[in-house]
Amino acid sequence: MGKKRGEGEKAGERRMSELALGASARITALEATGELRRRLVELGFFEGERAVKVLESPLGDPSGYLVCGAVTAIRNADADKIIVSTACEETDAAEHGEEAQTWV
Repeated sequence: MGKKRGEGEKAGERRMSELALGASARITALEATGELRRRLVELGFFEGERAVKVLESPLGDPSGYLVCGAVTAIRNADADKIIVSTACEETDAAEHGEEAQTWV
């Protein structure tokens, strides 16, 4: 059986599907395996990469994420398998000033 929501996640970490519209975060882990993991990595969803939730469909699924300069629509079930950290984004913004907060 898979991990429950929040289980094993560090402070400041959450699932990518939980990001609010316009929020950015750094990808810290991929829980996806097999073909899904390969596809996500091909699309740029890998550890250390920045992701911004830029689009949300009217029914909430899928959502669009800006990663590696491209917007990709990901189903919430797949975004649940991507762990992100918002804490590092707050640190980046504090270290680099307002410019880092608005860069997209």
